[in-house]
Amino acid sequence: MPQRRAWLMNLFLAAAVACAENKSRETVSVGKREIAVGSFRTVWRKEITEEDSIFAIPSKLATNGRVIAVLDPVANRVVGLERATGRVLWLYGKTGSGPGELRGPSDILAIPDRGFLVFDPANARIVEIDEHGRRVRESAVIGAATIRTACALDSGGLLAFELTVEQPIVHFDSSYRVTKRLPLPWTIDLPVTSRDAATAQGSDVSEIIRQSQGVFANVRGRHGCVFARQTADGLALIESDTVRWKRPYIDAPPVESLKVATSAAIAVMARGDTVYVPFHGTGPRRGRLIDLYHSSDGAYLGSLETPSAMSWVDADARGFVVLRSTGYGAAISLWELQP
Repeated sequence: MPQRRAWLMNLFLAAAVACAENKSRETVSVGKREIAVGSFRTVWRKEITEEDSIFAIPSKLATNGRVIAVLDPVANRVVGLERATGRVLWLYGKTGSGPGELRGPSDILAIPDRGFLVFDPANARIVEIDEHGRRVRESAVIGAATIRTACALDSGGLLAFELTVEQPIVHFDSSYRVTKRLPLPWTIDLPVTSRDAATAQGSDVSEIIRQSQGVFANVRGRHGCVFARQTADGLALIESDTVRWKRPYIDAPPVESLKVATSAAIAVMARGDTVYVPFHGTGPRRGRLIDLYHSSDGAYLGSLETPSAMSWVDADARGFVVLRSTGYGAAISLWELQP
């Protein structure tokens, strides 16, 4: 009798596992979206508490496939983590304006086949560090004080987003000299009709900047970057001074049991021929949706529901590194897509 009970229990557990596996492959249709549920597995998760002596308030991260570099603008520091385990490898930076010092860094990105670039607008410079946390060079850059995000081009240059009212997309060559300035790929409704009027009213300038904020991702082999609007719908591939394609997002992305709407893109990433756009939302399950688009023409490919909320995301060929910040701490995770 005990053997029969054990056999029945094993049969029940096997059935439960099979149901769970089938559920993990479920695709939910919501409007024009096809959302795959249970697409990720969490490899590791690193909790950061208020008592943490390394981090203050991490805001962004980037990975080159071996190292995760986490930007902490409050601590004026970059923390290098081992991608495979989340173990702390090195620290770079302290408060100041001298060599090896930062003051309110705004962004970090991985340079293909090299290390990382840190944007240090208060010191009007761009800092390059290698994947071991060693400073390679610090470059004083005209316009660096207003750069908020950028992507590295295959040519060695940059495409950056600058906090300016007109032509906010800036092309830098490999020496970080400005070579071109571009307008936004879209016309947006502004609260004022001219730049002079906006300049005269500081609140309106802030509104223009808020409506213009964007995020970038490099598309390897295409010599361009995908640009996503954060506060209004829009996604575009920019190559040199040409917009190859642009498209609106499908709908206001649903979160919170796929019912509550939001439309703020928190990041944009490219892996192979696929562009990933994670969204930030409201409610208990905020920020749990990633849209997929084809990099060649912007065609919608589907959506993924994530295991937990996101504040910033980066991707490499094998997975996604995710930062989740809250008022009482943060967490950094490594996710991989299920087969």
